[in-house]
Amino acid sequence: MLYLHNTKTSKNHKMIIKGNTNVILFIEPAQDATPEPLIDDLTIKMFNCFKEYTEFGHVGEKGSFTPQLGTKGLHYCVCGTTSHNCDYILKNGQCVNWLCVHYLAYHRSEIPEEELEKVRKLTGSTVLDESDEKKFNIILGHPSEKN
Repeated sequence: MLYLHNTKTSKNHKMIIKGNTNVILFIEPAQDATPEPLIDDLTIKMFNCFKEYTEFGHVGEKGSFTPQLGTKGLHYCVCGTTSHNCDYILKNGQCVNWLCVHYLAYHRSEIPEEELEKVRKLTGSTVLDESDEKKFNIILGHPSEKN
């Protein structure tokens, strides 16, 4: 994997991509996480699409994707949950980051309607298989992981 050398991926860096249909949920919540996650059809659909990603890489500030490129840092949600150092391509070609399921579950009130509509349009299942529960909880993330 190649790494970006000058990527700002600290707790202070904000990368929000608006108005780009190629990316989903590239947001930066400002409020702490809800006490309990919202596990509904949208959250489960996003998980089911995410777990079948086809490629990893890096999404630039304008939404362009570079395959097999990671950053030398990590992205942190305002609540302390940590992302991975790369982004992911879903089967439909749209890009997400590791926190996409977390944002839906813990920061739903801060997600713009445009982004929720992108998730609604995904074709993934809204059923969480028992065999996926452990993976779901890992990807979901927990705000108690604060650094």
